[in-house]
Amino acid sequence: MVGVHLAPLVTLGVVSVVVIVSLSVLALAGHGIRLRSPIVRSGHGPSGWKQGKGEGMLDWEALEHERISTYERQRGLFLVHTWKASTQPGQMVAVTAWIAQHRDGPLAQGKVKGVEYVWGPKFDEHSQVVTQPANGFAITVDLYGPLVLLARVRLTDAPEPLVLTRYVNFVEQSETEEIGALVDRFCAALPLKRDEREGLVQLLDHYRRTPHEPDPPLKITRVVLGEAPGRVAWRMSLAPKSAYSIQRDEPEPALEALKAVIRDELVPRMRWWDRRHGDGGALEAAPETRGL
Repeated sequence: MVGVHLAPLVTLGVVSVVVIVSLSVLALAGHGIRLRSPIVRSGHGPSGWKQGKGEGMLDWEALEHERISTYERQRGLFLVHTWKASTQPGQMVAVTAWIAQHRDGPLAQGKVKGVEYVWGPKFDEHSQVVTQPANGFAITVDLYGPLVLLARVRLTDAPEPLVLTRYVNFVEQSETEEIGALVDRFCAALPLKRDEREGLVQLLDHYRRTPHEPDPPLKITRVVLGEAPGRVAWRMSLAPKSAYSIQRDEPEPALEALKAVIRDELVPRMRWWDRRHGDGGALEAAPETRGL
């Protein structure tokens, strides 16, 4: 049995650190790993820490050699992607993938014949081949969930293609930031004021978190403003409650377009939000949209 001796009058915070470090060292020793150098403080790197060298561990030089060999194995070619909110029914994002060249290499030298992209069976059971070199043999598809993308790069000076992979995800933003991006995209040409955007984002986030709740009963009504004749406005609100409300002096059709976008584009995307966390591609059918 190994005892842990703690000096008296030591604060609870220090005790916790001593116990955690001691148990960690004992656990590593049990696996035959000896720690000869501790983790030391350094002024380099974003976190300010660096790992000391020790027996049983890969040292920095070995790791750096492995990193450099990645450039060599792939001839400086890398599969990359970006994304934006999708405008296609039933989809979340439009993903653009392409081949990027690090420094000089086959792409920069015009030695790439084409790129074959494989998105997986939930998207398509066939690969997609791009032979146009524009923008690094780029391809854009609409997806509903993250997946592993495989690209086979065919070269003019090699008998076998290079195989590159990339985890295509789009969760860099928080949920409300992603919802806000969808609102901005779909409502860019609609009468949605800046101070009304946050309320709509919160409303949609509510339906993202409660996907089985009935659709919001949006209703557009005529509102009389004051006692003066002819002073009227139109208000779109949750009926019968008014948890969310937008009011306009414009005629009713100005709000009808906004209501249609919320009903047909934004709310359905909230219903199927969690599907993005699986190995997903295009939905076989667009989500059902109930009448509002």
